Amino acid sequence: MQTKAKVIFKNIGTGVWLLESEDGNTYQPSNLQKKFQQQNINVNVEIEIIEGAMSVFMAGKIVKIKKIELA
Repeated sequence: MQTKAKVIFKNIGTGVWLLESEDGNTYQPSNLQKKFQQQNINVNVEIEIIEGAMSVFMAGKIVKIKKIELA
């Protein structure tokens, strides 16, 4: 799935980086590269939902980033 999103950091527990898509969905990437871990940057991203994956953060569906670039 391809979407435009904003990278955000939520201070939950130890903290978690999330993708907030323009359609209002929130995703927790399992492999967000360090260079994209910047608050409020806009990205174009291709993601794949990891079915059955769980996280202590419960902040959104867990996804694998297949492609990402600055928007």
